[in-house]
Amino acid sequence: MRLSARITGVLREFSLFARLPDEEIADRMTVFILLFLIALGFLLIPKLPKFAANSRWSNGISVATLLLMIATISWRWGDPTFDQYNEVLWYGWGDKFAILILLLGVGVTIATYTGLPTLKKMFSSNTLRGLNLASAILLVVYYLPSVIQPFKGIIDTYHSRYILNDLLIFSTGKMPFTEITPQYIGLLGLPLRLITFLPGEVVVNASLVWVNALVAFEILLIALIAKKALATKYWAVAAIAVVATMFVKVQPNMRSWGSLAQHMNLIPGRTVLPITLLFLVSHVAVAKDRTSRKTAAYLLGFLSAVTTVNNIEFGSPAAIATIIILVGLKLSQIIRKTHLYLFVSGFVSALVGIALLYALNGSQLTAESWLVMIRAHGVDGFMNLAMPFFGLWTFFYAILGASAIIGANMIFREYRKRSFAAEELRAAILLTFGGLWGSATLFYFSGRSLVPEIVVFLIPLTLCIIGYISLVKASLTTSETSITSKSNTFYFLRVPLFCLMLIPLVSISQAPNPGYEWLRMAGSGERWSSRALKQLPKYEEMIEIVNSDPSKKYIYMGNDGPAFEMMSGIENGLGIILLQDLLIGQDLTKVGCAPALNSGADFALVPKFDWVNPPNKIPCAGFDLQPVDPDSEFLIYAIPSKVSS
Repeated sequence: MRLSARITGVLREFSLFARLPDEEIADRMTVFILLFLIALGFLLIPKLPKFAANSRWSNGISVATLLLMIATISWRWGDPTFDQYNEVLWYGWGDKFAILILLLGVGVTIATYTGLPTLKKMFSSNTLRGLNLASAILLVVYYLPSVIQPFKGIIDTYHSRYILNDLLIFSTGKMPFTEITPQYIGLLGLPLRLITFLPGEVVVNASLVWVNALVAFEILLIALIAKKALATKYWAVAAIAVVATMFVKVQPNMRSWGSLAQHMNLIPGRTVLPITLLFLVSHVAVAKDRTSRKTAAYLLGFLSAVTTVNNIEFGSPAAIATIIILVGLKLSQIIRKTHLYLFVSGFVSALVGIALLYALNGSQLTAESWLVMIRAHGVDGFMNLAMPFFGLWTFFYAILGASAIIGANMIFREYRKRSFAAEELRAAILLTFGGLWGSATLFYFSGRSLVPEIVVFLIPLTLCIIGYISLVKASLTTSETSITSKSNTFYFLRVPLFCLMLIPLVSISQAPNPGYEWLRMAGSGERWSSRALKQLPKYEEMIEIVNSDPSKKYIYMGNDGPAFEMMSGIENGLGIILLQDLLIGQDLTKVGCAPALNSGADFALVPKFDWVNPPNKIPCAGFDLQPVDPDSEFLIYAIPSKVSS
């Protein structure tokens, strides 16, 4: 993306863009442009039927949409990291995938026009039961290993270290954001604090169990949402549509564990609470039991606040999307004012509860401390690359934006004029939530601009695809005869839609390698557990150093700080999760060094292999490097009393 120098000059006057190069400013603006187009599209969509009535316009738009879809799905150029990482990271589905969905999309469209009654007969109860069984087998054999991480089968230790230690912050007796700045998770680690009466090793291991539980919960919840939207009684069919779309893998899968680009932290850290909001807002909209709807409305408000505080990048857009949907439901008389009042009361009570939690622990959560990680990674342009001028991102932007427009139009306009089935309302909510949430969180992608980072958005994309499938299924179900007599215009309009709907089916061809993944599940993967951490040379030496001189106070200042503190009782002196992140910018240096400088300790133990080019750079101002032992795992820094007390 490129903008004129005049525009970038004006934008650079804002602090958000002040320190970014021109290319990065343009990348960030793509999301603002998308959100503007969504608002504009919502205003103009009532005029669309007039254009659709013109066969030349509708045919041209349909062909252009189809060509753009195939081109963007096939596109794999423009990213300088592709040659180096294309066998490890996911850069898109590829040209073969695009050609396959094109052929199948055309075939399915023709079949629905020429033989719809025959197609309906083909999908008898016995056929659906067979599909359900086949789906269940695929889920267990191909996808189950990508959902579960045993202690000796971690998918990606580097990224898992972030989330596992994020979850342990509460357990160490410290507060996230105010004492230790988490990378992904602020509040989801609170349940682990309830078991801190157990040995520290048990709590450390429980963090991985908690991650697995959150991942399984989210997958099951999305499958339940899909099952209800598709109005099917077959769990496995609904689950395979969701899982196959989300858990795609670079082929052949023989270089890296897991799927979803190895970022298992994305699911529990960023998306489990937003998906819970989607489930609750759907329940408020369609449930028949009044008490159940009211309870769900209060929980929806409560969790909207928790979701926002837990992870601002993905949580606040989800909460905003939820509020927009609730407003639309109220305007369409689907919910009552009582539900809005309950939502607001739940939201306020959650904020009060969070404030009390921090107050009882002697802390106060402020906007400054809450936004540290966003400022550090967003304002300085850390590890950014310029977005390709065209490619996979175009597809995601277009589908998410269009879904938001279509879904919002149904909720705000169409349902005020006509009746609707519960499944149709669920589909509209899926499109609106998936589109708005996905579009607003694209700031994360535009900030990093690495094509593999867009894999996160397979989750909102999946929600949108399920929404479209639900709407088309309802439409075809009500059609009792073949539709060959209808306008040829309608024929072209359905081809891009069917191509999009076939992505879950064709994505099975890019499923993780079961043989490779089951080896990891059997214990051939990376390790993370209390036993594995205690066997690290740096952990053993840390214990020896501290025990050798009880008169001196030492703090540990390296990776896995919360886990080390839980097991050893030696204070973690690092205010962030990864030691090298001190180099990102002044904000992270300040919060990262604060615990050490305020600890009153005599010495900080800094692992050599966790730091960068040791000992050439001092981690924190005022640290005094002691004589270096070449055989030691640590650099030992004296903390001057003038800054430590």
